[in-house]
Amino acid sequence: MSAPSIAPPDSDESVWRSTLFGNAGKARMWRACSRFFLAAFVLALLVHVWNISADLLARRTWPSANGEIVSAAQRDDNNVSLRRGSIRGRTRYWVEYDVRFAVPQDQCRTGISYTGPSENPMLCEGIVRTRSTYSTAEVYQWMIHGYYRNEPVKVQYNPSGPEITIVGESVWLRYNFDQLMLNVLWVIVFGALHAFAQRRLEYFKSHPEAEAVQTQPDTADKYKLTTLDLSYISINEHML
Repeated sequence: MSAPSIAPPDSDESVWRSTLFGNAGKARMWRACSRFFLAAFVLALLVHVWNISADLLARRTWPSANGEIVSAAQRDDNNVSLRRGSIRGRTRYWVEYDVRFAVPQDQCRTGISYTGPSENPMLCEGIVRTRSTYSTAEVYQWMIHGYYRNEPVKVQYNPSGPEITIVGESVWLRYNFDQLMLNVLWVIVFGALHAFAQRRLEYFKSHPEAEAVQTQPDTADKYKLTTLDLSYISINEHML
């Protein structure tokens, strides 16, 4: 009576799948890893979405006032990026506008008040920054196509905080949509990895024999008898 044979895994089992997800332990490890990174990138994605949503809401609800550009300058984090031991080794650039706008002094929440002639109605000052970029050419384009000194602008201000925006400023210049798209990509990648690891775990639960085949050494050849050809030895004995 022959011993029952263990059914081999599916024929479409690829090498990388059997290597990385060869058993339930490996599948659980990849599931835990994917859950950790998926949670981190989902959180970062939610932060991006929240900031953009808050900006769009502010454009519809914040009060506005007449203002003007006091100064426009290119800024960077060169001192931080070149600091020894810094994680970020590349310099980021952005444009910074110093804006003065006309609100009563008791309503100014930016923390900067104009101390010039009293007849000047623009008593409140604030800072508006574009998003950052690694490209010096890109930030240069923002400078030459942006706002210039003494240009009249319309300013929206937070009545209960220091934030201000320039009316009509492109939302593409305020938030890094490339980082948003990168976060979306990583969420998709680790979401797919988590789904595949979960699928493998369910497969091993319903097919325990598949995991046994991949972890059990092949003992079939260990006890296999080897047939020796003794005819050559017998002929030599007769010749002697």
